[in-house]
Amino acid sequence: MEASENNFDKEIRLFLSRCREIIKAHPGCQGEHPALICLNKYYDIYVKSWQDPQHKFYFETFFNRNRSAVLGLPQADDWLKGAHYIQYGEGTDRAASCRQYRIMIGFIYRMACEVRDLALDKLDSTGTTDQATLVGHDLFYPEIFLLHLTKVLACVCADADRARLLQIVGSLRRTLRGEPAEAEVASGPAASSAASPAPAFDMNSLFSSLQTVLSGQGVVNAGQAQPPAPGAPDIGNLFGNIFNNPAIQKAFGNITQQFSQGKNFGEIASVAMQEIQSPEIMECVQRTISDPQTTSLLQQFTSTPELNALMGANFGQGGNATPALTSRPPGPPFLPPDSDDEIRGESI
Repeated sequence: MEASENNFDKEIRLFLSRCREIIKAHPGCQGEHPALICLNKYYDIYVKSWQDPQHKFYFETFFNRNRSAVLGLPQADDWLKGAHYIQYGEGTDRAASCRQYRIMIGFIYRMACEVRDLALDKLDSTGTTDQATLVGHDLFYPEIFLLHLTKVLACVCADADRARLLQIVGSLRRTLRGEPAEAEVASGPAASSAASPAPAFDMNSLFSSLQTVLSGQGVVNAGQAQPPAPGAPDIGNLFGNIFNNPAIQKAFGNITQQFSQGKNFGEIASVAMQEIQSPEIMECVQRTISDPQTTSLLQQFTSTPELNALMGANFGQGGNATPALTSRPPGPPFLPPDSDDEIRGESI
């Protein structure tokens, strides 16, 4: 029991320290932010009463209330950005008079994600690959937060759930250490082990499917001799004629949205194919490219082997394209292999 109490005390102090670090890293939190005021008040009361078992009860209550969602971390994390908090005095008559003695978990996690997004924007704008000197830990604050929260919860949950939480801890540690990812952690205890892997993104197949669909609509003649490759001005005119159509812009907006949601290329390609093959899009394409000159350009564009080879080399299997920063690249080892997760070591 004593060892368990010591582990909880150690993990909660580290967690509170990381929360404070995240709040101070957010550019919108100048001065005494309400989240920081509440966090410091909770820390002060915890230091004075750290042996009180009620502190474990507060975290245990949070876990039991959100058990299924917690066990789905780290992949499914949107729920954690809601109005979640650890409240001192919860379940007693002290709660009403101690409203500021709380850890605003949902708010702080949103801040961690916003700091990460700002860091990604900074990397995009500078084009640098020196992440460590440019943004420091900012890219990894969501993982840092989840790591320490999960370790605290592992001290208070039932034995049946602890193994799953330790899996999550291991996955987050590998990310923070910059180690190669092992088999992806299942999305919670009810995840199916027979789930099929997402198909690899293949631009060649995408172009071939596009040609097939257009041929079926009579826009591109199947088996036609391939014309010479279109020049840059011609391609510019082609895209200008097609993508200025509101319906097509909406479809490509839906495809682009998949990137912001962190989907992999296989999932994005699947959505793209559904959008391209929809009757609304085909009708729109036919109407937009009714001009004979545009039709000729489309034939050249979709039948150019050089273009297919170029896109296949950059996006197909085994390509060497630079990954988009929207899906953050692996960073430097912020968590040394032998450390005890004390990334900076300072106390709150």
